[in-house]
Amino acid sequence: MDVRDLWAYRDVGVILAERDLRVRYRQTLLGVLWVVIQPLVAMVVFTLVLGEGVGVPSEGVPYAAFVLCGLAIWMPFSSAVGRATSSLVDTPELVTKVYFPRLLAPLGAVGGVLADLVVALAIAQIVALIAGVPLQATAPLVVLVIPGFVVVALAFSLWLSALNVLYRDVAYALTFGLQLLFFASPVVYPLGVLDGTLETLAAINPVVGLIDVTRWALLGTTPDAWNLVVSGAMAVLLAAGGLVFFRRVERQFADRV
Repeated sequence: MDVRDLWAYRDVGVILAERDLRVRYRQTLLGVLWVVIQPLVAMVVFTLVLGEGVGVPSEGVPYAAFVLCGLAIWMPFSSAVGRATSSLVDTPELVTKVYFPRLLAPLGAVGGVLADLVVALAIAQIVALIAGVPLQATAPLVVLVIPGFVVVALAFSLWLSALNVLYRDVAYALTFGLQLLFFASPVVYPLGVLDGTLETLAAINPVVGLIDVTRWALLGTTPDAWNLVVSGAMAVLLAAGGLVFFRRVERQFADRV
């Protein structure tokens, strides 16, 4: 990867991120309020059905705050991956007629979702306080989630955006794949409900580390250190592999898009 080339064309990435943010909320009645409404509504539904109805454990904190911390990561993540996957095929005129590092397309899509992530984390902290969770000394460290989020989102987006140019089936399979990943991520349940080997296998999911760190920072829960190591290592390996794959097939984009 030519970092100097990326830096020279950084303005393109910023423009793509800004355009993505504007397009997402253009001609909507509530605009950016959807960033607040969607996780709150989902929180209420999951709390009533799983927290109160089924009695899913929540690591000693109110279930509403527990699940909202998970949603604060999951919703921006799924949005970032979805938009990054289609970032190249949605802009064929740029890919075929304008030179810029193609990596900036998925990177710009992920960057455009960071504002949603910040708002979602702020809402999660407010709900935690309302639910009776005292402000944690670790709360400022939640900012560490932002660079981690970028790495994890790119770990999926680099593979999927490149594959989507080569095979349009990826776009059709994406929704189903994200649904499966949602249930494989500890968004509405703690990873500790799984036993032994199954818990370790689940920790391979890079989203696990993001959610666990968010809950540790905002709610004071105690994440499993080994699960964090496994999840973080998988995120780095997946991102590195995605970068290599993206660069190898990049020359085919103009012909296939």
